[in-house]
Amino acid sequence: MASQALVDFYIQLHLLFYWLIFLLSYGESFVVIGLFVPGSISLILSGYLSAKGFFDFGDLFFFATLGAIAGDYTSYYLGRIGAFTNKNSRFFLVNESKLAYGKDFFYKHGTKSVFWGRFIGLLRPIIPFVAGIFKMDEKKFLFWNIFSGILWAFSHLIIGFFFYHTFIKVSEWFSTIIRGLI
Repeated sequence: MASQALVDFYIQLHLLFYWLIFLLSYGESFVVIGLFVPGSISLILSGYLSAKGFFDFGDLFFFATLGAIAGDYTSYYLGRIGAFTNKNSRFFLVNESKLAYGKDFFYKHGTKSVFWGRFIGLLRPIIPFVAGIFKMDEKKFLFWNIFSGILWAFSHLIIGFFFYHTFIKVSEWFSTIIRGLI
């Protein structure tokens, strides 16, 4: 019942849904709020709804990719200018342990950490920020940011898309088995 209400809501706000996907993808990649935004889950659900015909896969992919890339770049820029890092400031919003974990990951994997960090929930919003703090070359950052943003959006959408088709196929098999037993 609640899931049907959610689907009805998505249908009524069709165009706004694409912008919501942009905002969720952006928010999940943004250093301050990224740990609290369910962008990945939203993309999987969106892929499922796309397979059902409610939304265009290409449009979802475009908005999700754009949001992820923009969110990471914003975090990178904020790290580069030193935002949120003054421990004496009441606006210090980046937890020191998460920042330390991000720095260790960045040291271990170098520029590729921007790619790998995209797929690790706790690191997703932190790594671009750390890359900015360490003044990672902007062109290298953009390369890994765009590459990982494309793969991240596609992989999450396609999981939902294939889940729907797998669900339909399994339902057909069970129906056939039950009819055979009756």
